[in-house]
Amino acid sequence: MAAGKTKEPPPSSDGVRRNVLSWFFLLNKKGGAARGMQDLCKGIKDEFGYKAPLVKEHLTFLCDLDYVKKETVMTKVKTGQTEREQAKSTYRIGAKGIEFMEGKSAFSDKDRYPGINITATGSTVVLGDGNVVNSNNRETYDELGKLLHAIADSLELNDASKLEASVNVETIRDQLALNQPNQTIIEAAWQAASKLCTTATLVEYVTRIAPMIGGLF
Repeated sequence: MAAGKTKEPPPSSDGVRRNVLSWFFLLNKKGGAARGMQDLCKGIKDEFGYKAPLVKEHLTFLCDLDYVKKETVMTKVKTGQTEREQAKSTYRIGAKGIEFMEGKSAFSDKDRYPGINITATGSTVVLGDGNVVNSNNRETYDELGKLLHAIADSLELNDASKLEASVNVETIRDQLALNQPNQTIIEAAWQAASKLCTTATLVEYVTRIAPMIGGLF
């Protein structure tokens, strides 16, 4: 009886992400434009054999961390005599993704707090983008980061509201670098940000994050 073929192990998560990012990187190097979900799934499947659900899973991760940029515009679609607006999203590699593939350059962000030995504070960590967070607050920091992306992608908020909400969320994230975040600053910033996040999608984030904010004190 012939021995069966050895089954190849599934690709690691980081391996898939690296390959997906490399696909975007090479597309950008060739002067390629942003791609819609269908085109990019086909391109990545042709290159690496990954099926669409796997691509979408790791694309979400890369978008949340700004390695890949998601851009959404409203387009007009006509059905018979009816015309309606429909959201269309495209994806392209971001500056952070290019930097990951090429390495740091003269244009890369500098340390956010130059001259300060951040690690000497004990439980504070420096993230890949130069931002700083206390390790005890990392989950809250990451969830606030997801909220920032959702605010930027919102089709309901105008730019002024997006800016106000984003600045207040970033204020909270800055406080999370401290062993004892300033309660007054965080509560004021959270109140200002959350009152603008009234759409269904943003409310989901606010509802999830609110207990984390309360748990800081």
